[in-house]
Amino acid sequence: METTYLGFKAVRIENVSVLEEKPVRLDFELEQKGVMLDLVEVRAYRMPLVEKKNTTTSSAFTTSQIRSLPTRNINALAAAQTAGLSTANNEQVNTRGSRDGPTNYYVDGIRVQGEFASNSSPVSPQITKPAQIPVASPQETPSGDEFGKRTENNFISPEQESFSTFGVDVDRASYSIVRSYLQRGQRPPAAAVRTEEMINYFEYDYLQPNDEHPFAVHSEMAVCPWNAEHLLLSVALQGEHKSLQELPFSNLTNLLDVSGTMGAANKLPLVKESIELLLDKLRPEDQVAFVVYAGAAGVVLPPTKVAHKQTILNALQNLQAGGLTAGGRGIRLAYELAREYFIDNGNNRVILATDGDFNVGISSASELETLIEKEKESGVFLTTLGFGFGNLKDNRLERLADKGNGMYAYIDTPEEARKVVGEELTGSLYTIAKDVKLQLEFSPNGVQSYRLIGYENRLLAKEDFDDDTKDAGEIGAGHSVTAIYEIIPHAEDQQELTVGRLELRYKQPSEEQSQLMVHELTNEVRSFEAISCNFRWATAIAAYSLVVQGSPFVGKADIRLVQRLAESSLGDDPYGIRAAFLNQLAITEEVIGGGSQP
Repeated sequence: METTYLGFKAVRIENVSVLEEKPVRLDFELEQKGVMLDLVEVRAYRMPLVEKKNTTTSSAFTTSQIRSLPTRNINALAAAQTAGLSTANNEQVNTRGSRDGPTNYYVDGIRVQGEFASNSSPVSPQITKPAQIPVASPQETPSGDEFGKRTENNFISPEQESFSTFGVDVDRASYSIVRSYLQRGQRPPAAAVRTEEMINYFEYDYLQPNDEHPFAVHSEMAVCPWNAEHLLLSVALQGEHKSLQELPFSNLTNLLDVSGTMGAANKLPLVKESIELLLDKLRPEDQVAFVVYAGAAGVVLPPTKVAHKQTILNALQNLQAGGLTAGGRGIRLAYELAREYFIDNGNNRVILATDGDFNVGISSASELETLIEKEKESGVFLTTLGFGFGNLKDNRLERLADKGNGMYAYIDTPEEARKVVGEELTGSLYTIAKDVKLQLEFSPNGVQSYRLIGYENRLLAKEDFDDDTKDAGEIGAGHSVTAIYEIIPHAEDQQELTVGRLELRYKQPSEEQSQLMVHELTNEVRSFEAISCNFRWATAIAAYSLVVQGSPFVGKADIRLVQRLAESSLGDDPYGIRAAFLNQLAITEEVIGGGSQP
């Protein structure tokens, strides 16, 4: 007979006689012994300090979420979705720490801890108005992230309105936000899926401008892959590439949120890493400054030449997160410093790095936008960088960048930081054309109706095109901007279609009077296989956007179609960003399913 037990040496007893119906007692001792385990690696991130004024949490449920859960009891819903709550027989909700038996103990798999103690403090199960269950609107999420309202563009007849007018958009935050949600196993809110940002997240191999204008214009037309009776029209702008040595010197005032909400590993530590990458790309003559804000705002590093890099790094590494968020005061101070050290004919810019929470001082969106619109007239532009989740004010960061003649990006990983402030530095920070507007006039002879895919928050009135006081989008050095229209033609199976005419207006960065460009749109309708790799890839991402947001215009698009389109148009992918998208499709299908296919 052999006896073993974890942590003790085995004991073997031999030559024991056992007689029928007569028990035999054996006494022995087990000698302790060390246990050799495999290497266990434990990774942890320091959590932010708890703020006394910010310790409450709330949960909201959409009707679709409630339908998908295995219960309709309000207490069970709360316990299932909110950390720290539990139920007893679905009749009462207990808050962790409010009862004397919060811990269960198990011996050989058998629980020896009793049920809830009689003196626990349950939440009342009574519901007076079931209709008052919080339901998330499209722009709000249970996580606390906030997104702007957005309604997809519908089809319009040229006989009703022949002009389509919008400002370009080079923000790219939506793609990385969508990716971040999916990697956490959550379906992104529909309002977070901005198709134009999804498309423009990627680099394209468009031809460079060869005239006096700072960007070139390209157009293509093909059969729509998710609706064979429709056509797709691509309109693309390609900004002039410039090397860092060709660009003016920079005066970059980094406005850094160091409030308590920024303490997580994917917030302030990632901000620091991003700035270190930025410093590696700048020239010794460029200058940077640090303004921080939490309960108050202050200058922790006056404008300093990058030649003194160690001084800059020391100031950066000393930053700590804690306190409230005096964002309004911080923005004012940053602009004051940028104007004080203004470089004539240089790149003067405030770079705001935050999760977007402003809860002290100027907090309303209208006040902040008014301030930033006024400040940009001095020649100081604004770039916004969003970090973290659960508190991301995406709607605010996007609007502030739009009003400040800058770009908005979302950084969720070190790899994304390298993309935004490393590989795309010149396009992200150096504007070559501002207030860029496009106006397409569709011909009712060939076009039955048309729909602009995306750009919902960039639409302009027809009259705004010639109005130089109306704000529009900016293009950075080397940036490309792609827009796609879905068109319902009058006739079928034709190789040519009279689409219409495209006009563009833009301003030089230091000027306030616009210049006019005219581009004749292509009339050639090509098969999808015959169009450029650029157009195919942009179409794949457009289809992906329709699937992820659950668009009513999705047609026959699903994840499999997106995969086929993307695999046929990988093209030159030096940083593996397109290949990473293909890997993301499997995660997308797991989280949201294959998509809608009639």
